[in-house]
Amino acid sequence: MVDLVKKDAAGIGDDGLDGSARLNKPDSGSAHVPEADRAPQFSVIIPAYNRVDQIGRAIASCLAQTCPDFEIIVVDDGSRDGTADAVEAMDDPRIRCIRQANAGASAARNTGARAARGSYLAFLDSDDEFLPSKLERLSAAIQADGQAEGQADRTVWYSPLFFDRGPGNRMIKPDRAIGPDEPVGDYLFADDGLMQTSTLVIPRALFLQVGFDTGLRCLEDLDLCLRLEEAGARFRMLPDPEVIWYDDRPSGRLSYTTSQSEVREWAARQAGRLTPRAMHGYLARFLVPQIARQQPFRSLSLLASAVRHGGLAPRRAAMLLARGAAPGLYGRVRDTLTRTRHG
Repeated sequence: MVDLVKKDAAGIGDDGLDGSARLNKPDSGSAHVPEADRAPQFSVIIPAYNRVDQIGRAIASCLAQTCPDFEIIVVDDGSRDGTADAVEAMDDPRIRCIRQANAGASAARNTGARAARGSYLAFLDSDDEFLPSKLERLSAAIQADGQAEGQADRTVWYSPLFFDRGPGNRMIKPDRAIGPDEPVGDYLFADDGLMQTSTLVIPRALFLQVGFDTGLRCLEDLDLCLRLEEAGARFRMLPDPEVIWYDDRPSGRLSYTTSQSEVREWAARQAGRLTPRAMHGYLARFLVPQIARQQPFRSLSLLASAVRHGGLAPRRAAMLLARGAAPGLYGRVRDTLTRTRHG
């Protein structure tokens, strides 16, 4: 059984507001959440745009959870390929589908958060998968953490993931958890950390204070983590991978959803949130692969600054330069090494 919720464009949260001003704004659409005897612990939020061929896999990974205490909210972001119809045809009372005019993944996630009944929001991209133990292990960790620390309402959870580039080409990221007092920006941009969207599990009340910034066209997940930190959140990582992150791009393809201008604009917006170490690491990681062939001297300058400020290890700097200068060769070598280590 599927509860269908339709929203018009005025009620999807794409009015340029961010944070609590946007997320707590009354909806103008006809959203209705059916009453239940007890709200679930987790609300899994899946934004989807033209994913009719993949949405079933994502939802199936939720239905396979060993912890039954969840609901699934799929937010169809104006798909034209029948994605919403496919979701509505799934006969399971835990699944709800919300339709909205196309407004982007951030707005879709915010819509799902507003409609959620769970205490925790577990985000899942429509082309990724949860492993069956994810919610059960999270539930146990949340309970243990709350008893020991008493800060469950301020704790953001994430996990390592399997980064999958095809048969025999899978690796685990990140290598380590964030340190107790380590700045989020340093962890993400200077120390090869990762907090991928499909691994994030956030207390709903905390998320509603912050939310995804719908004004950003790129890196909105990293921006969210930085603003959660700014709002007083602490981050904890589960020890084992609980997500499969699929990357089906051609090996070595130099392709970004972020343009150079967007990378620089994002950096300007984060100036007060990033240490010099993190900022130099960020600029090198996101700009050098794009400009290495056209602007080799500028690339070398960015890499040298990042190494000097501790934002990159020399070996990592060399890899970024190779990735930008010869992406095809870099991709083939990387994939071969990955298969050798993890095959």
